[in-house]
Amino acid sequence: MKTIQSLFVLPLFMWVAADIDSQGPPHGTNQRASMDLRTTLREYPVEIGAYWEYDVDQTWLEDSDRCRGTGKSTVKIEDVQDGNGGRVASASKVTVVSEIKNISHGPSDHCRDWAGDTDLPWTIVVVAGKVYEGSVFAEDLISRVLKEGVAPMEERGILPDYVMPLEDGTMWMSKTELRRVTGIGAVQTPAGLFPHCFKLSREWRTGTNRPNQETFCSGVGTVQGHYEEAHSTTDFTLRSFGRKSR
Repeated sequence: MKTIQSLFVLPLFMWVAADIDSQGPPHGTNQRASMDLRTTLREYPVEIGAYWEYDVDQTWLEDSDRCRGTGKSTVKIEDVQDGNGGRVASASKVTVVSEIKNISHGPSDHCRDWAGDTDLPWTIVVVAGKVYEGSVFAEDLISRVLKEGVAPMEERGILPDYVMPLEDGTMWMSKTELRRVTGIGAVQTPAGLFPHCFKLSREWRTGTNRPNQETFCSGVGTVQGHYEEAHSTTDFTLRSFGRKSR
């Protein structure tokens, strides 16, 4: 049986490789003065035992078949390190795609063979007013962030996933990517109704732009997302979140 290379996790760490290749710090942003670290952590509660569980709906092409898979993805923080510069959380990201269907030609082994799961190490870096997520942060970079804050990230041209405070029209960019807040308001998900949320768009500045959107809610984290790649589409919605004892 093949192990599915989860379409859900791919868009969330593609920027790491792309932005490390761009030299120099991210380009300007129109944000107001950034939040301090404590306030940033209230906006995004990154702490030991915190978890986010998502419903995932994916479609992709496999040869001539169009496949659809549904399942869940869970991010759970297992450890945190605090320093003068910020907080670094070590997490796991487990995606299980349990139901696979062929939506083009009926039953097909091409689609069923992709049932399975992925288990990735995940890192969330929080500094004053900025949040970074990825799976390939080097240990020396993490050590410097804990001591120095955001400077090591900017030196390597890594674009933040979120820049606080989020406000309507806030945008930030690198040589390869543009992120902006396109709307604010309440959002209903299976995990509940969240009153203070921000819809964000992600645009790749490489000539090919497809709709890539996320919704971030204050005090919760990412609650919704829609990603499109050349041959795949992924949608996810927050099912539950909170904190579990170790």
